[in-house]
Amino acid sequence: MHGVPGQSEETVPAVGAVLAESANARKTAVVVASGYGPFSEGKILGLVTATLKWRPMPKSRVTTAVADPTLVTTVVVEDASGFVVGDVVDIVNGSDGSSVIYNDKTLSGVNYETNTLTFSAALGASTAIDTADFVKKATDDGSLTSLAIALQPSLARTGAAATETISEDRVIEAVKSGVVDEAAVIDISTVGVLTALGGTSEGNGHARVGF
Repeated sequence: MHGVPGQSEETVPAVGAVLAESANARKTAVVVASGYGPFSEGKILGLVTATLKWRPMPKSRVTTAVADPTLVTTVVVEDASGFVVGDVVDIVNGSDGSSVIYNDKTLSGVNYETNTLTFSAALGASTAIDTADFVKKATDDGSLTSLAIALQPSLARTGAAATETISEDRVIEAVKSGVVDEAAVIDISTVGVLTALGGTSEGNGHARVGF
């Protein structure tokens, strides 16, 4: 079994309340790109360097273990909102945050209702996938290192629940955290990444923050 030692979760007062009480809060307006899955307040966002637009961070912990993925074509994650069809992803060992178990797997489907990622082909090996492991975009377009926390939901949507996406670019308020070392971003549901962001975890890829 893979695992993250010392993992814990803690909630603090609502984002708005924390920010209202903090003189050092760094709220700003950010442009969230269309085409990604809908998200709620507290979602961790990543900045795409080429477009200077933000997307839900393309990284999420696996929630259903797979003992033998040889013929498996799907993986369920905590939050699929950061992934889109065509993304090339890696599945990474959660025990160290860096060892790649399966690399360069192309997504042929993303279900935002069930948070299921579908690969274009079976994983093709028997190395087990554990619930501490995570899926992330294989090549960082900036959205894995330059992070922010959404203070508003994405709202604008189109399509059925399983496939609905943000229908148009949207300006929302966020707290920007600057550049975070990839080694600190092991799992968006653990305190590790949120310590780097200055906040705590609610789980499911969402955060409570106090700067």
